[in-house]
Amino acid sequence: MQLFLRNNKRVALTEAGKYFATSVDNIFAILEESTNIARQIHNAADSGELKIGYISSVYQPHLAGVLKSLRQQFPYIKTSLYERPTIKQVGSLEQGQLDAGILRMPVNSDKLEIKTLFFDPFMVVMPKSDKGPERKNIADYIRDKPFIFFNKEYAPHYYDKLIEICYRLGFKPDITHEANNVHSIVQLVEAGLGYLYCRCH
Repeated sequence: MQLFLRNNKRVALTEAGKYFATSVDNIFAILEESTNIARQIHNAADSGELKIGYISSVYQPHLAGVLKSLRQQFPYIKTSLYERPTIKQVGSLEQGQLDAGILRMPVNSDKLEIKTLFFDPFMVVMPKSDKGPERKNIADYIRDKPFIFFNKEYAPHYYDKLIEICYRLGFKPDITHEANNVHSIVQLVEAGLGYLYCRCH
């Protein structure tokens, strides 16, 4: 069968050639997909898992979305999650103890590849019994309230950012409690022990 039409100026595919070229492209695509799946199965069999670190304050639907996308792309990979602060994740990633991490900027490492997944706004979380300011702006309302922050040693960059925001709003926060887990902090806020200035939804 004739696959090409040739003349002095150009080469063109015949109808049979077009069909054959499409079929070959499909075969190579299937071959590449099969190779990738085989590699995933092999890697999963070798390591047993893909170790992913994450920070406690990550918005859970975001985390679920990342895991779903990962599952769609690598259906044969088993994932294991490890809750760790950003600093410890960076060290674990550099040492090969984690394969990937969901953490907060800034990340000071020239050994890691960084990709932005999403942005979170800062907001004030207050006890449900507190109806909030009626006339005053939020900065004036919360300047004399007790605050609950992440522990400075646990999340120094995050802690410093919260202090910076409060100073920018014109007050120094009265930090009465510190904790290492956002869920623990939220429970303290629910109990009326303080206010939380955080990056969450």
